[in-house]
Amino acid sequence: MGYISSDPPFLCRGSGNGCLLKEKENEVDGYRVLRMIKIKSYPLSDDQINDYLLRVGDLNTRISSESCFNNNHPLHVEIGCGNGHFLVARSQNYPQINFMGIDISRKRILKTIYKLAKINSPNVQTILGESKSLLEQAFADKSIDTCYLNFPDPWPKRKHHKNRLMKKDFLDLLHEKLTANGRFLAVSDHESYFLEILDLLENDNRFVNGLSTRYSNEFEAYEPSLFEEKWRQEGREIYYLKFIKNE
Repeated sequence: MGYISSDPPFLCRGSGNGCLLKEKENEVDGYRVLRMIKIKSYPLSDDQINDYLLRVGDLNTRISSESCFNNNHPLHVEIGCGNGHFLVARSQNYPQINFMGIDISRKRILKTIYKLAKINSPNVQTILGESKSLLEQAFADKSIDTCYLNFPDPWPKRKHHKNRLMKKDFLDLLHEKLTANGRFLAVSDHESYFLEILDLLENDNRFVNGLSTRYSNEFEAYEPSLFEEKWRQEGREIYYLKFIKNE
């Protein structure tokens, strides 16, 4: 039973001497067919990909720690896990927590899986797809203990602001999917977008600020993402927030 139309961000196959990175669409008898093109930069076996890539279309139940990790450990989800820099480090530091990384880019998911396979990490899986649709359709309600949003795309041009992820409908999803007292942590270098996110959360009584200040310019014991390392080297200000589901 699939929750997402999976023709096919969820179809990913590897081989012993390479793994897909690019796909071309062709029309065959009215159906979209993806032609896989392999490269050798990330030598992953089928088993390695299967270990770390969750195919939502193959699930017969919604995502939770119980359904995907066969335990009741807390589930932490990173939206837009990128190349896995934060996700891999965080999962190593907290082996008692289950982690799920979501990204829409096949290339970035592949890089993340490659890193996970190198360290043989047992408490992480990835999902390829669009985060809002996945949260809405694939995750069980009240299944996520912590949700991370590291450096979301600010879509800086005004005409593109409509593409920003953080809007009221996304907060509605967060509230549905977070456990009681579940946490939402966000990090950005884009001040105006960060303040927009902050205002959105502050004006929603379903969430309460989890910091002693309105926001912070640093988090203790928070592994840096690749973007954070890059922007700090360039001297940019980094902004952090933490909100807790008010329940």
